[in-house]
Amino acid sequence: MRMERFVDRTVWCLALVLGQASALWGMMITLGWAIGFVLIISSKGRMESMMQLRLSTVPPLIGLTVAGLALIVAQKSRTSISQYAMAGLVFNAIGLALALVLLSR
Repeated sequence: MRMERFVDRTVWCLALVLGQASALWGMMITLGWAIGFVLIISSKGRMESMMQLRLSTVPPLIGLTVAGLALIVAQKSRTSISQYAMAGLVFNAIGLALALVLLSR
């Protein structure tokens, strides 16, 4: 009985930490990618002959992976702790969408 409670508490804490890490990572990526997106789009006409400017897709994919892992761990917990993981998924998906829009141009 005591070991089961310890495992439940550990799973809950792990889901919380992974979800919060993903949400914070996603907020930083979304803010940075939004600023970069605006700067790249606004300078697109002036810099045609210069190098191709793009946003990397790897950081949002890392955040999506951490958020997915947090969701999987949160399912093992008996309490609902998945809201942080969902916020991480949303923020990282926005950053990935901005990067993919620039790749298509």
